[in-house]
Amino acid sequence: METAELKIPHIDFFDPITTKIVELENLREKTIAASTPPSAFSQLHSLFRITESLASARIEGNHTTIADYVQDKIEGKDTSQQHKEIANIEECIQLINDEFKNNPKFQISEFFIKQLHSVLMKDLTSEGSRVPGAYRSHDVKITGSQHKPPEFLEVPMLMSDLIGFVNRKDPIKDPRQVDLLKVAIAHHRFVWIHPFDNGNGRMARLLTYIMLRQYGFFKVYFLNPAAVFCQNRDKYISGLEKADTGTDENIKEWCLYVLDGLQRESQKIKKLMSKEFLDTKIILPAIHYSLNNNLISEEENIVLKRSVEQEDYTIMVKDLKEVFKEKNDAQLTYMIKQMLSKHLLRKDGEKSRKYTINLNAHALTRGMLESLVNENFVEFK
Repeated sequence: METAELKIPHIDFFDPITTKIVELENLREKTIAASTPPSAFSQLHSLFRITESLASARIEGNHTTIADYVQDKIEGKDTSQQHKEIANIEECIQLINDEFKNNPKFQISEFFIKQLHSVLMKDLTSEGSRVPGAYRSHDVKITGSQHKPPEFLEVPMLMSDLIGFVNRKDPIKDPRQVDLLKVAIAHHRFVWIHPFDNGNGRMARLLTYIMLRQYGFFKVYFLNPAAVFCQNRDKYISGLEKADTGTDENIKEWCLYVLDGLQRESQKIKKLMSKEFLDTKIILPAIHYSLNNNLISEEENIVLKRSVEQEDYTIMVKDLKEVFKEKNDAQLTYMIKQMLSKHLLRKDGEKSRKYTINLNAHALTRGMLESLVNENFVEFK
C-alpha cells in the first residue's frame, strides 16, 4: 500500500484555515484573564475529564449516560465493561496531566503511547486488546470503513515516522502556521495506521489532547478535545476517509474540520471565564438540583449559596451569622465541620479558617453535569 507523505499542506494567507489558527492562538496563553477564581477552574477540570472520557467512548458506540456513570462512581459499585472503558479513558487523561505537571516540556514517545494503550485496555474484554500496550501483530480490517490499514510489519516504522513528525521542530518562523495543522494531521495518520488491535480511535483522541498540551495550548486543560469529533460521527468518519487520499485539498478539509471543532470548544472556555456565567448558569442550578433531589439539606443549600456569592467563593463562620441568627459560633462551626466531612466544603488552605464550595462533591456532581449539559458544554446526556 502506498503511504501518503506526512507533510504540512501549503496554506495561503487568505485561506479560511489561517483565520481559524489566529483565532485559536488564545488557547496558547498561560494566564487566564477571568473573573472566575483560579481554584474553580482546577475543580471544573475533573468534571471535564469525565465528559471527555464519555465523549471519546461514545464515538465508539458506548451508550452509557452521564447519570448512570456518575451514579456508578459515587456508589463505588463494580463497574460494567462500558463503565470500565470510560474509567480507563479518565485514568489515561490523568496520566497525561501528571506527565505535564512533572515535566512541562514533556514530549510524546512511542513508549508513552504504548503505556497509555495498556491503561486504556485494562480489564476490558469486548472492547479490550489481546496484547495491551503492544502494536498489532496481524493485519486488520475496520468495520464500516473502506480503509484498509497498512500491513502489521509496517506499523513500527510508520509510528516512528509519526512520532518524529509530532516532535520535530519545523523550519518555519511562525509556529502558528503549523502546530494546529500538525495536531489534525497526526490524528488522521494515527487512525490511518491503526497501530493497535483495538482502541485506536480512543488513542487517537488522547494523542490530540497530548499534542495540544505539548505545543503549549495551556487552556486546553479545560477543553474537551473529544467533543471536536463526537458531535457528528458520520462527518468524522467521512473526513478521515477523504484525508486518506493524501491530497492537499482533502487534508486541508480535514484540518478545517478539526479547527472548527476546537474553535467551538474554545468559545465554551470563554464563557466559563465569567464568574457571573459560571455562578448563574452552572453552579447555582447545580445546587438547586441537589436540593430538589434531597442530596443536600436546606441549611447546606444556604451555606453553599453564600459561598458562591463571595468574589473568591470563600466564607468564614462569621459570614454565616447573619443568615443563621439562631445559631451560636459553636453550632456554626459544627455545621461547617459536618459539611467538610461530606466534602461539600473544603478548607482554603491547610490551616485556614476560610472555607470554599467543593464543586467536585458527590452531592453536586450530578447537578454540575446536568448544568453543563443544559448549557451545551456536553453534547449528550
